[in-house]
Amino acid sequence: MIKICIQELDDLDLKINVTKTICIGFGNSVKNHACSEMTVCANKICWSMSLKYLGLIMKSASRFTVDLKPSRAKFYRSFNAIYNKIAKANEMTIMSLVKTFCVPESSSSNNGDSTFGFMRHYKFPSFSLH
Repeated sequence: MIKICIQELDDLDLKINVTKTICIGFGNSVKNHACSEMTVCANKICWSMSLKYLGLIMKSASRFTVDLKPSRAKFYRSFNAIYNKIAKANEMTIMSLVKTFCVPESSSSNNGDSTFGFMRHYKFPSFSLH
């Protein structure tokens, strides 16, 4: 499979950057089998337990797992920095600033909603503005 991908990429004049490429496993076979070493053009590709793609950290496990702790920490860090400066502003101003600076944007959103799909349904912990 890797040879087919390399041949196709060569036809397109593209190369695999092995310094930025990793292997990761998902599913039940992750726990049961030790995976063999992968090589591309005599360069070894490392196996990893997690990868970051589009800002989300995916973990190798028997089920597909996404680690939201770093995203949540960035949200609270941004919110606390803003709220510390404008704690006495009105609620609508605070919410507008939070939506603008704390919630990540989606570049592919066409419906006017500037949040990621998982953020739309995420219940943020309640807090008091008073």
